[in-house]
Amino acid sequence: MATVRAARNATDKPLSAKIRLGWDQASRNAVEVAQAIEEGGAHWLTVHGRTRADDYGEPVDLEGIRLVKQAVSIPVIGNGNLFAHADVQAMQALTGVDGVMISRGALGNPWLFREIKSGDARVTVDAWEELILLHLDWQRDAYGEQPGAAVCMRKHLLWYAKGWPGVRTFRDAVNQAADLPAARELIKDFAAQLRAHGITHRLPLVQSDTSQRFAWDPKFDMDRQLDRGVGDEAMDRLPEMIFT
Repeated sequence: MATVRAARNATDKPLSAKIRLGWDQASRNAVEVAQAIEEGGAHWLTVHGRTRADDYGEPVDLEGIRLVKQAVSIPVIGNGNLFAHADVQAMQALTGVDGVMISRGALGNPWLFREIKSGDARVTVDAWEELILLHLDWQRDAYGEQPGAAVCMRKHLLWYAKGWPGVRTFRDAVNQAADLPAARELIKDFAAQLRAHGITHRLPLVQSDTSQRFAWDPKFDMDRQLDRGVGDEAMDRLPEMIFT
């Protein structure tokens, strides 16, 4: 509370705080901390539905978020495993949160914000190519043409690749791109191949089965393997190696 109050007294801007449910499962204290944050003068609070010790393979605890929401009167923003419009709807319905925070769900899928507002999850090849090339421009502006710029960009390009059929060859090439111009050519070539095979839209990134929603982070396994550019084996077979 004292920390929040000191921050509140030091600014005339709106003040928020972000917490998890506790340090670990044995020390869950989110309700107590949330109440202290409110008493300290924060304008709103964001809560991620895991403890600090949990990795992204652990389920998001919607009940924990709901208890925080019930315990305070300031707005509460929910966070954790929000990868689609349906995820946001489910979190709001089950916890009563006033809003949501998107974090990992936007990696490789910045169109998620539009989807949440409109329900439209479609992404065209043209929009995909245009945005990634723009992202490459931003990377160049920030880091120059040094080889490290391409290395730092690899994980983002591998996330962007998710949802397109026949991506194994593309992923392998992107993961070894020597510089940003080489990465740019790979993006353009892959988009051209998609168009040539009549593919106009990205496939759904989230399974329609919602029974396990919030129980698994679809980026978790991929993140552990990103440096090798593997994963999404099912996508590699759709349709039986499109580009062979």
